[in-house]
Amino acid sequence: MTMSNTYEVIEKLLDKNMYSRPGSKMKGKRGVCLHWVANPLSTAIGNRNYFNNLKNQGPEVHRKRYASSHEIIGLDGEVVVCVPKDEVAFHAGAKGYKSRVHRLLSSSPNRYLYGIEVCHPDWYGKFLPTTYKTVIQRVADLLIEFGLTPSKDTIWRHYDVTGKDCPKYYVQNPKAWDQLINDITYVYNQKTEVEQVSELLEWQKEMGEKSIEYLEKEGLLNNPEKWSQTLGENVPQWLFWSLLERMDRRLK
Repeated sequence: MTMSNTYEVIEKLLDKNMYSRPGSKMKGKRGVCLHWVANPLSTAIGNRNYFNNLKNQGPEVHRKRYASSHEIIGLDGEVVVCVPKDEVAFHAGAKGYKSRVHRLLSSSPNRYLYGIEVCHPDWYGKFLPTTYKTVIQRVADLLIEFGLTPSKDTIWRHYDVTGKDCPKYYVQNPKAWDQLINDITYVYNQKTEVEQVSELLEWQKEMGEKSIEYLEKEGLLNNPEKWSQTLGENVPQWLFWSLLERMDRRLK
């Protein structure tokens, strides 16, 4: 079990089997596909166990069921991981697909879409606030990890792939779906901005440390450890030391 900044991630991988975790490898990550579990008030772990128990289908079952998702988001906002990110899950397969699928997913959505089942409290299918919060945070995190930007080409409903009424509330209420994508985009932008600032601060610190090291070697600075501690101050110490280094180099 791990914790992100906003949600709990529980790894409970399915046993490898032909019905829910075949072990086939993804061909790439082109998007995230959201589903509803279509079982009101059921838990993430309960749905995970259902997927896992599909392995027990015996010869008496004439019409075998193949189903799974990479993860399930629960009523309390927890994330239960069922299938590793680099393996195929059976969540968006069908005999036929919409035209966009052929263009964007090479007619093989399960090979390119990361599948997320989402729990819900009733048959309307609207996600609870705790669940919704995790959905937008989690999808934003996954898009960043996969190197994708949020749009309707990277955030899919099951409906967008096969025409199935899933996730029901967000199919029957297109404006709610648009809002969900907008909320994911907002969180995505916040997260990427924080990452960019963090990278900039790391670069600034590195520049300052190199300049202090140079000035020490030239005999222009004593106690480099002391001055290195100032690099994290609000005053741009890194810039001061970098400019001082450049001035010294030009005077030579």
